[in-house]
Amino acid sequence: MARRYASARNALHSSSLLSLWATLLLFVLSSGSARAAMEILVLETGGPGVTEMALTNYGYPVEITFTGPDFNVRLDDGTEWDLVIIDDPTTTFDTIPLQMYIDAGGRAIVNYGAIASDPALQMTLGISSTDQLLAPADLFAWDLTPPTMDFHPVWDLLVPLSVLPDTGTAGADVGTRFTVAVGANGVGGFTPTPMPSEAGIVIANGDRTVAIGHDFDTIDALTAEPFVQNTATWLLRGGCVPIDIFECSADCNTGTVLLEWRIFNGGAPPSGIEILFNGSPLPGAPPPCQPPMSGSCAMSFSHQPGPGVHQYAIRCLCPFGYSEDECRVVVERRSLIWRAELSGGITDSSAAVASALDALGESYEVVDTLDGAACPIQSNERIFALLGTFPDNHVLTSIEAQVLEAHVLAGGSVYIEGSNTWGFDPLTVFSQVDGVDDLALDGDDSCLALSGADFGSAQFSGFDATYVQDQIGDDSTDRLTPATTDALGSNSAVVWQAIDPALGVPLYATGIYHDTPVGFGKVLSQSWEFGGYDGDRVALMGAILGALDVTPVFSRGDANDDGALDIADAIYLLNHLFVGGPGPHCESSADANDDDALDLGDVVTLLTAIFSGGAPLAPPYPNCGPDPTVGALDCGISAGCP
Repeated sequence: MARRYASARNALHSSSLLSLWATLLLFVLSSGSARAAMEILVLETGGPGVTEMALTNYGYPVEITFTGPDFNVRLDDGTEWDLVIIDDPTTTFDTIPLQMYIDAGGRAIVNYGAIASDPALQMTLGISSTDQLLAPADLFAWDLTPPTMDFHPVWDLLVPLSVLPDTGTAGADVGTRFTVAVGANGVGGFTPTPMPSEAGIVIANGDRTVAIGHDFDTIDALTAEPFVQNTATWLLRGGCVPIDIFECSADCNTGTVLLEWRIFNGGAPPSGIEILFNGSPLPGAPPPCQPPMSGSCAMSFSHQPGPGVHQYAIRCLCPFGYSEDECRVVVERRSLIWRAELSGGITDSSAAVASALDALGESYEVVDTLDGAACPIQSNERIFALLGTFPDNHVLTSIEAQVLEAHVLAGGSVYIEGSNTWGFDPLTVFSQVDGVDDLALDGDDSCLALSGADFGSAQFSGFDATYVQDQIGDDSTDRLTPATTDALGSNSAVVWQAIDPALGVPLYATGIYHDTPVGFGKVLSQSWEFGGYDGDRVALMGAILGALDVTPVFSRGDANDDGALDIADAIYLLNHLFVGGPGPHCESSADANDDDALDLGDVVTLLTAIFSGGAPLAPPYPNCGPDPTVGALDCGISAGCP
């Protein structure tokens, strides 16, 4: 049975498994950016012992089973185990599920007393034959790591070399002697020098499995816990130093992305650092720091990616592969998804909105509170206020309503959905600008299908679809009416209606679009959830963006977006054109000669206007306003035009 054994937050590779790791990494990334909690399954017969104590003391989460049958049930229960450990020196059990788990790509540590009578498991673990020791024997570390002939990294972890005698004695046990199969690696054994028929520790399956021929509990007390802890750590980290923390953040003013990470001492020393930007190597990565024996070292790197949603990955390159971590960062956010709804309903509008924006290549950030955004909310960006369906809904507070109202008044658009927001919840100041009449009616659960209509920039005709209720049989969908006395005028209309799914006749209004005057943000209010729309959500989101997007305003010549026209604008544009510096937030603002291109001619026009008394720049200079000659240049949020 196949198991996903790579994680989205720490996919660790070895050279013999690159193609498999790549496939799994793509699968993990497609299933979401959040890393699942680590899962370690342990079979420890005879009750709790060294294994459980060592792992829990090290902070690893473990699931303990005490019999082979119980272990097999847990192994096959659908959990994506990161590592399984067999600490069973005395009993026998059916190991076929364990073999299937390993063959499917799983990681395992196996200390199994009955392995001599289980040739299939021996083969799976890279062992060609076994022989039972008749008396205690020392276990020696073998220096089998090519090309330096240094100790294998497993020994750097299991027992620090500084406390080992030259012979490498790590413990004593009446154990099992292994003969190493072709393709496996004996890294420790019962003779001072390596002998394939005298192995006590065999690593196989591309460094995914460790077979151990002695009982953990018989190792001396000073090394027992580190032995277990570090064997597990080495497997989980793929034999390479782990990246302890990897974070990326964007400067809200400059758009510069800062990457910060720490390298933890837990594997082979790193030989290099590789940074990936949207899947491609990024030049200029610094050499790796070397973490101290028990700790970590910190590193950082800056990059100017330009606007958009960007994926970064950091790789620690090691002789035995590499460790990898990743992060996602938004530069110049275009949409803020406010995930205010609770999690008890069937639909998940925040995930649906994010998925649709991803498909459209839109940059966004998801927050649980309006004040939780990484950068301050700017005008000309959209807020998706997802309030949910009763009883898993959120009621707007007065402060939240003031934020939404201020955003619309400053030119930013708002999409807001909530089943009780207009017909049941208390009125707020936002009701003065949303285009919905304050006397909306509290609804019922009769909304089972939707029909769209057109009004202004809101073009929803042709988007009719069935509706999946958030609270099936108990939805509460408000019945809306366009406002006639809102502060921003009465230019609002019905753009969505609930319809009878059988007859197709309208029942009541469920969506109002407020086409506000120039200079103010647009508002789309819905008493149903985007996540319940059972049609083409990506196409619908494209239409929603068309309704919400407002004409950007800027001041021509203000290339550096500081609200002034001076020599700094010319320097900023020169730096962008010829040195690779950051580009303007609004390209139209740097298009000084209004020819719909950014080039040296714009610099000349700027300098002439500033120093030579040349002709005034084209409109909207000297004011902030829309571009009267709209072209191909992009214009994002302009901080110079509040």
